[in-house]
Amino acid sequence: MFWNLGFSSMTKFFTSLNMMQTKSLSLTQEVLKERQQLEVLVERLQPQINAGLTKLNEIRNTYAALEQHKAEMVANKDFEYEIEVTVPKQIENTSSTFLTNCQTCHFTCHDKCVYANDFDKDKCSAMRNGKCNVCPGKCVWNVHFNQKYKWDYVTQKRKETYQDLKKRYEAAHGQVMSTEKIFEELENELDVVQDTVAGLIKNSQMSLERLQEIALKPNPLSVPDYIDLMIESEKQEAKPGFKDRIQSLLEVRKKADIISKVSKGEVLPQHWKEYKRTGKKKTFSDITGWFNFGFWKKKAGTSE
Repeated sequence: MFWNLGFSSMTKFFTSLNMMQTKSLSLTQEVLKERQQLEVLVERLQPQINAGLTKLNEIRNTYAALEQHKAEMVANKDFEYEIEVTVPKQIENTSSTFLTNCQTCHFTCHDKCVYANDFDKDKCSAMRNGKCNVCPGKCVWNVHFNQKYKWDYVTQKRKETYQDLKKRYEAAHGQVMSTEKIFEELENELDVVQDTVAGLIKNSQMSLERLQEIALKPNPLSVPDYIDLMIESEKQEAKPGFKDRIQSLLEVRKKADIISKVSKGEVLPQHWKEYKRTGKKKTFSDITGWFNFGFWKKKAGTSE
C-alpha cells in the first residue's frame, strides 16, 4: 500500500513538473546580477543621503546666522559664523576585496568588487549599460579604478565668513547680490537640496522594494514610511548630529507625504499650493558639491 501511495505521489509530481513553465539559466543569472547591482546601490546611496542631510543643516544654520547679523549685511560689513560640513577622507583598504573608486566624483562606488583589473570595471556591480549607477555623477565606467584606499566621509565644524558667501553667490549669478537676494538664494537652495535628498531616498526605497520582490517578500512601504524608518534608526543609533539629521528628514518627509497624496489623488486643498511650488522645480542639487572636496584638498595638500 505504501509503495503504491509513493508511486502515485511521484507520478503526480513528475506530471506537474512537466507542466511547469521553464526558466532559463540566463534569466536566473540576470536576476542575480540585478540583485547584486541593487545591493551595491542601496549601500552606497547612504553616504550621499547623509551628506545631503548635513547640507540641509548647513543651509539652515547659515540662514539663522545671517538673520542674526542682518544689520551688518545691510551695511556690507563682514562677520563670521560656524557651520558643519561633510569632508571626505581616505581610508586604507585592508580587506582582501578590491575597490571601485570614481576619480571624477572621488567616491567609492563599490567596496567589495571582485575585479582587480581596471579594464574590467565595466563588469563591476556598480555599472549598468557602461555607466556607474552609484556615484553622484553617474560617470562612465572607465574613470573608475581599483585603488589602495576608499573614500569615507565625516562631518567637521568650519568657520565661514559673510563676504566669502556673498562672493560665491555673486560669482555664480554674475551680479551684485542684495541682502534680500541672498536670503532668497538660500531658500531656493534649501528647496533644491530637499528635492534631491528626497529623490535619493526614493531611489533607495524603490531598490529595496525590488530586492524584496526578487526574494518573493513584497515590501509595501511608501517613501514617507521609509523615511519614518530612517528617523527611527537615527534615534536608536544616536550618532553625533542625529537631531539635526532628524530635523532634515522631517522636512523631506513633509514633501514626500504631499507628493504621495497627489499620486493617490488624495491631495488636500491646503497642500495644493505647496505641491504646485514643489512640482515646478526642475533643477537638482549637484551632489558632488555636498562633499567639500575643494576644502579637503586645500587642507590635505593633495591633487586629483
